[in-house]
Amino acid sequence: MTADDPDTLLEAVLEILMRLPKSPEQVLSQIAADHADLRTLRLIRVLLEADAMITATFNGGADQRGDARLARAVAVHLAKLADLVEEARPGAPVLLRDLAL
Repeated sequence: MTADDPDTLLEAVLEILMRLPKSPEQVLSQIAADHADLRTLRLIRVLLEADAMITATFNGGADQRGDARLARAVAVHLAKLADLVEEARPGAPVLLRDLAL
């Protein structure tokens, strides 16, 4: 899968989120293993798209879907990590490989 194709990335993220329950850190580690050069902002967008897609596709609200909650939790966790890196090293986009996952 290529990080340049948001649809393919979305499919991969959905697959990871909908497998056995994981922590946000485990999800990020799994994605980063294949996409170290992925921009964190792109992944945050894809995670939020996954949350919206899961909620729209399956019965029940977002709060009843563990995978939708996980997508939001991963996005928030990733945003916090990226913010710390950007604060220490402003000017360049933050890639997954720049984060301590």
